[in-house]
Amino acid sequence: MAIAASDARAIHLFIVAPAFIAFYDHALTLDREVTLIWKCNFDPRAVLYLVTRYFGELLLLIVTVYGVAAKIWLSEAPVWNQVPQGIALTTVVIAGCRMVLNLRQVFHKRDLFEDDLPSSAPLHFISPFPNAETADF
Repeated sequence: MAIAASDARAIHLFIVAPAFIAFYDHALTLDREVTLIWKCNFDPRAVLYLVTRYFGELLLLIVTVYGVAAKIWLSEAPVWNQVPQGIALTTVVIAGCRMVLNLRQVFHKRDLFEDDLPSSAPLHFISPFPNAETADF
């Protein structure tokens, strides 16, 4: 019984410590976020940045609360156990869209919605590296 209690305490430390660091990092960079994102025009990249950042923190908050209150994981409410996975999946999809928009603007050097995405756009979800043939260096 003492081993199980010490294991639970160790698991709580592994959950709370990264959450503390992430929220502390957010507090340190909040002034730059307000200056660069909130006070500027909301282009699609800024909106995706905000959604990704705050969905990620929402996921971290939910996982931290669930992880510390371990009895919730063992409860008979399977719907609540799916919430963190749904938020994580949504965050990954939005981060992928943000990456495609960033790559398009950086390497094609034109407006985001000037024309359709190139046919190689789905490859950017798989690989973070741009196609060297289409990049303007």
